[in-house]
Amino acid sequence: MKKRELKKLPIKTVTAHMIEQAKRITNVSYWLDAESKIIAHKRTLVISVYAQENILDNQKQPIYRVFQQKHDYITQDFTNGSTWKTGGIYYLLSNFYPRKSICCVNARTEKAMQQFFRYLQKPEKSGYDSLCLAQAQIRAERLKKRHQTIMQAIDTKMKEIKPLPKDFDDWIDKTAMAHSRYIYYKYSRKKQMDGYCTYCQTDVKVSGAKHRDTGICPNCGKKVIFLAEGKARHIADKGTAAFLQKTPAGFVIRYFSIYKTYGENYRTPDIYMYECKRDFYEKDNVYFYEWRDFKLTRKTRWCDGWQIFFSSASAIYTKNLDKVLVGTAFRYCALKQFATRYEGAGVYVYGYLYTYLKNPYLEYFVKARLYHMTDYMSKYHMASYSRYLDDTAKSLPAMLQIPKQHFSVVQELDMSFSQVSLFQKLMQHNMIYDAKSFLLFEEKYGAYTPYMFDILQYTTLHKIERYAAQQTQFDIKTMLMLWCDYLKFVAELGYDMKNTFVLFPKHLKEAHDTAYQDVEKQREAQRLHK
Repeated sequence: MKKRELKKLPIKTVTAHMIEQAKRITNVSYWLDAESKIIAHKRTLVISVYAQENILDNQKQPIYRVFQQKHDYITQDFTNGSTWKTGGIYYLLSNFYPRKSICCVNARTEKAMQQFFRYLQKPEKSGYDSLCLAQAQIRAERLKKRHQTIMQAIDTKMKEIKPLPKDFDDWIDKTAMAHSRYIYYKYSRKKQMDGYCTYCQTDVKVSGAKHRDTGICPNCGKKVIFLAEGKARHIADKGTAAFLQKTPAGFVIRYFSIYKTYGENYRTPDIYMYECKRDFYEKDNVYFYEWRDFKLTRKTRWCDGWQIFFSSASAIYTKNLDKVLVGTAFRYCALKQFATRYEGAGVYVYGYLYTYLKNPYLEYFVKARLYHMTDYMSKYHMASYSRYLDDTAKSLPAMLQIPKQHFSVVQELDMSFSQVSLFQKLMQHNMIYDAKSFLLFEEKYGAYTPYMFDILQYTTLHKIERYAAQQTQFDIKTMLMLWCDYLKFVAELGYDMKNTFVLFPKHLKEAHDTAYQDVEKQREAQRLHK
């Protein structure tokens, strides 16, 4: 229907009969006036909708004018000038519960509507209800056509996908599911127990095995989990994997969800895999598709984008990775090295690539084997790392604010950002420059570092530990909290903070309480003095 032609039709205004009727029948919300016309060679039902309150307020113009045809309809909205709406009249009149009363202005209108909707297989009892049914069917057909257009575009995109390599299933089982490796053993009192490795599929002899403990397969040398036959009746493991392929405009990342289960016959586990996500990288854009219910139609197929899958890390098939990324913005992103840092290593692939584009220095973190920080930046790719590093610096040590001569310790321990922060503070206090001492400090005081650094401004780690060993009546956390409070109090009182007797009171709790009382008296005196 052409809106320009529809606008030319005269608007039917409120008649004296309608005003009289509205005053007499007060329980009606809307009135309908309909007449059948031929518009552009098509039979069209023109329905004017009047609001009861407008009629009583002496407003002559309808609020809506519906142009209804067998396969199409459109509504002219007069509530705010003159606009066009494609929503059904049922929704425009907000005809939800409690149902509003909608009536025809006369028998002629009801007859015109009933005759027009005779084509419906099961027309409703009233002309208005038939109108709602006809519009619902038209909307359903419109939606079906829109869905078909969307599905055709998606199906065309999916034709770019190529078959998986022949060794992909084997890689899924052996590498992507590297965390699903077991030795089932038959418990006995013998030193050597009979076992079976699910990875190398070999009968082996094991000693000292305990249910759910980790160990090494004596045959293949892989890390495994020991399972006692009688205690492991059903094991279900889940994994995720990613496979990259070239496409005409870039590349696609295909994501797979994997399930591997072991039952009583653990020598033949069941493994099930399905593809549930595809991300197409094309120049500066990423287009997301997922395998799920299409538009609430109960039809499972490829759909465009919600990104509801894979908030977890995925193992990456790396054999073709160099060829896929060559010629793209990710050619030097070091994804292959990061994905092979250990067998079956998980990668937040989207986050990794996103972070690399925003912060190309991610490549240097990987090449320096700083995998924990790389993983953090990939997982929290939308976050800011300015509190951890100076991204204006030109080298990794400078970015992490670590002296170059001590940067090897950061690499040796593959530190996290929080560990680097702790390492920085320790160096600021001229202490701990080697990996062993750092790990020992972190293990003993990692949870109490705020207290430790408050105390370290007055003394040394050695003296702190010697004094802590004497305070046997407290656990380490309580002792450090009391001590910190005490030192703040005596500093406020103006005591000599270099005096050994001040720093290390013989009876910490009593000294703490006394200092607190003195501070309160001093503060009260200062308030009175003001």
